[in-house]
Amino acid sequence: MSTVDLALFQEQPNGAAAVQAIIPPGGISTLVTGQNKLVQRYLVRLLTETGSMQYNPTEGTKFMTMLRGGACCSWQLISDFALAMLDLDPAMRAEEMPTDPPEEKYAGSELRSVLLQGTDTVLNIFVRNAAGVAAQVYLPLSFILNP
Repeated sequence: MSTVDLALFQEQPNGAAAVQAIIPPGGISTLVTGQNKLVQRYLVRLLTETGSMQYNPTEGTKFMTMLRGGACCSWQLISDFALAMLDLDPAMRAEEMPTDPPEEKYAGSELRSVLLQGTDTVLNIFVRNAAGVAAQVYLPLSFILNP
């Protein structure tokens, strides 16, 4: 049986980018379960900078820290992502319980492509669960490139 969690990323009308808000404008929050809950847990851990949470300084990865240092090309983003997975993969598995449903258990991820356009970047990531299903995630990022 799946468990539920509050959705941290609220979809917006007309295809606009999702906003990070537990209670969005309008005051109606949504729940996530199954594969969507796994993807949310994955994204939160990936985008949380190691050391940024005072009560849990080991939470997260160095991915955003590396991006803030400036990425000049797709191979550097791929390298930064691979380094972040060294922390993320074992941490995702360590927080799971044997009673968690397979749809919510992490079985790995894969960076399929990187699109760089000026200062905008979109990562195409597949997140797999223990039930054998992969969710495709488009992660838009914006940052200033090093000259």
